[in-house]
Amino acid sequence: MKAFLTNFKRLLNVRTVLCIAAVTLLCFFSHMETGGYENPPTLLELTARAFAGDNKHGYTFQQILSAYDYSFWFYIVLPVVLSMPAVSDFYEEWFSGGHFLNVHRQQIFKYCAAKSAAYALNAAAVFLAGFGIFAAVECAAFPLESAAELDKFYAFPAVAMRILNVTAAGALCPVITVLILIIIKEKFLALSMPMLVNYATSLIGGFLVARSYNEDKPILRQLAYLLPRYQFSQASGFKSTFGLTFYVWYLAWAAAFALCVFCFVLLVKRRIKRG
Repeated sequence: MKAFLTNFKRLLNVRTVLCIAAVTLLCFFSHMETGGYENPPTLLELTARAFAGDNKHGYTFQQILSAYDYSFWFYIVLPVVLSMPAVSDFYEEWFSGGHFLNVHRQQIFKYCAAKSAAYALNAAAVFLAGFGIFAAVECAAFPLESAAELDKFYAFPAVAMRILNVTAAGALCPVITVLILIIIKEKFLALSMPMLVNYATSLIGGFLVARSYNEDKPILRQLAYLLPRYQFSQASGFKSTFGLTFYVWYLAWAAAFALCVFCFVLLVKRRIKRG
């Protein structure tokens, strides 16, 4: 626990604050879906108008809140933002040789588990803090809609499920990115890898989903939902696509985290043996 707290405190710096601000901006630069518009307004535009007293479409807080991820770039850039504090911290320690003393003092498994847990918690906290700032601003700008008149899609439980989904997926991003960093030894390339993977799988997944509906082939949609990009949005279709209860998805993330820790241990052991 002490090693975990020490690692987590090291991440509470300017980089983390900047990443929280970046998450907030990603939310604000998402678009509000307004049927018929080729260029729908961003949430930032709608919020500025609302504070100026112009909410002519009558948007409510719940509707605006539910649109936080309506952007092609949201899930492509998000892994980079969530991984940046961890990668910067680990790069400084790993390539300066400072990890040797920590590994000797903590032992390899405890060192890797504490690092992984701290990085995962930091990523989750960065996303929730950034989203929390966005939600607070929107709450001040838009009126609340009564529960009786609210569409289920915009209800708080539905939005909370999506937020929890992104938090769980995002928590694993820095751990995976750190493993990539150890292997390729390039900080900026390691950070860019999740973005490139999400960009490519977003295009592939969009093509598969479109064909799935056009040709009535559910297997194509299932393949799309297994791609890295779609791990962030499983809340909207996991149960209907795979016919499984949603907790199975969380168990899969727990297994993936355990696998990452195992790989982390192997890589650190190899580095220690090489000196």
